Formats: sequence, structure tokens, C-alpha cells
Amino acid sequence: MEVINGTLNDATFHLFDEVLDEVYGSFPQYRNFVQKVNPHRAYQYHVVIMDGQPVARCVSYINEEIKYKDEHLFFFGNFECIHDQAVASFLLDKVEKVAREHAKNVLIGPISGSTWYDYRIALPPDSYGETNPVFFTEFFTPPYYKELLNGSGFSNLASYKSTHTTHYEVDEKKLEKCKRMFEEKNIILRPIDLNNFEKELEYIFQLSLEGFKKNFLYSSISREEFFAKYLPLKQIAHPSTIYLAFEGDNCVGFTMSIANMYNKKQLVMKSAARLPGFKYNGLGTYFNEITKKGAKEMGYEELIVAFLIDDGVSERTFSNANDNETYREYEILMRRF
Repeated sequence: MEVINGTLNDATFHLFDEVLDEVYGSFPQYRNFVQKVNPHRAYQYHVVIMDGQPVARCVSYINEEIKYKDEHLFFFGNFECIHDQAVASFLLDKVEKVAREHAKNVLIGPISGSTWYDYRIALPPDSYGETNPVFFTEFFTPPYYKELLNGSGFSNLASYKSTHTTHYEVDEKKLEKCKRMFEEKNIILRPIDLNNFEKELEYIFQLSLEGFKKNFLYSSISREEFFAKYLPLKQIAHPSTIYLAFEGDNCVGFTMSIANMYNKKQLVMKSAARLPGFKYNGLGTYFNEITKKGAKEMGYEELIVAFLIDDGVSERTFSNANDNETYREYEILMRRF
């Protein structure tokens, strides 16, 4: 085996894509759901060649903004590998060597350089039955990736889940109570104005920088990157499921849910944030109830709450039904050296 290292513009970069032929040959329908490379944070790509074939890959990322305890962090993302432990370990050992050259002592992944981009692996469905279809904004992970990463010395750093319900009701009393409570604080919710979508995105961008600041493994994003990611959502955004909270002229919170483009009867509750401070406590509950009301009006039969970190708080805030069930579980992993 050998590893080829390079940058995203190198002549050998085609090998990086050719790994997908080996990994997804038996299920090509999932090839379009692989995690995307983040060119803004990428350091190098790494491809393992075995018997003349590219059989594993990843991208190493440097992001000095991300903090975890007092560790010196190095990141890998876009991990793809055939079902071969020796190949996976060979690749990740080579990435560790690069990390050591940068005086780092912890390797974390998969993460495409920032939590604004794809990160985590999806776990095999041992604890929740059959594999559920990939939903819009989700990625696909072959079920053996956790085995490969654990076998390469990686352990769980954080757990996440997406939940699913086929039955949900709006708590009208709770919704009205939230409405009165925040109106008394001069905080008003309104639906997104699609006729001024870029201006609305500016509100969401600025709020996100502050509202997500305490999120696990947080780092910032440029305005240009943010708009490149979110402007295309205008085509599927709907004011019944995207709301902004204002205190005077200041945006203090938002919630964003979008249609599952692969199953039109499902709404994906994707993101929500608010400014820190006791005054804004309860906005998550308000967002939850008003989104369910909008979903009912739009005729959505099912809800997916996407990518909740297992922190004991997020799932309670965005619980939306009595029969909420796990749709998929995810992990991000680490290895010290």
C-alpha cells in the first residue's frame, strides 16, 4: 500500500473521486450523498493505493478556531474506505503523521473542517431497526465505518441523533402562552419574507454567529460561505416553516424547517438559534409549536428533527410528539497520540 498526498488542484486529484467507485460499487445510489469537501479549510487530500487501485481517502483540515479542552486539534473529513481494517488504519496513521508535523496531539473526525459543513458518521441501525432512507441535508455512511474507525483507535467524542414522528399535534395553549409571554417582552415572531430573502439571510447569518457560538466544536463562517450555502434554499423555503424573532429592529432568534425533497410528506426541522440570555428562554418551545402549526397547515404528515446533539437539552426542547422515535444516530470520534 502507498498513500498519495496532494492539494485539491493537483493532477492526481481524480484518484480522490475514484475511491468512490470502489466503496460504492455495490450501492451506487448512495454516491450522491457522500460528504462534501470544504475547500476553505482543506489542507491536503490523502488517497490509499492498493494493487494499483484507489481504495481509501480523506481530507485533512486545519481550523485553529475550534477548541476542545486544552488539546491541540487536527481534523480529517470526507473519509471513504473499502471494508478493510488494514487499509483504514494505514490511511489514518498517515494523517496522524501529518498532524504531528503540525504539533497536534488529537485527531478528530469525520469533520469537513467546520461544523458548518458535513461532519459525523451515521451509525449502523442496531438500536432502531431497519435503515431509514437518507433525508434532505443528510449524508450517507456505509454501516462498517464505525467498525473501521474504532479499529483504528478512535473513540466517541460526541453523539447525535435525528428523530422522526408520524403523529404530531400542536399544543395551542402552549403556543398562545409563548406568544403572550414574548409579546410582553416586546419580542415578536414573524414568517420569513421570501421577497427579501437576501436581507432575511443577513439577519439569520448575524444571529447564527452569536447564537451558535457556544455549540460544540464551533468555529465561524464567512458571509460569502454562508450565503453560498443558504441562498439555494430560497427555491424550497416556505414562510409557514421559517420564522424570525425580533426585539424592535434586532433579530434575536430564528427557526428553519424545510421540505424533505426525497419524501414530500416529511418536514425536516433543521436549525434554530437564539441570542443568549434569560430573556430569550422559551424561544425554542415557541419555535417548536409554531413550526408544528405551520407544518399542519402545509399538510406535512411526518416530522424529522435533524442532528440533535446528545446533551440532555436539545431533544427536550425540540420534542414534537408522543411517538417520537430515533431515525438515525451519529458520532464524531477522536484519537489522542
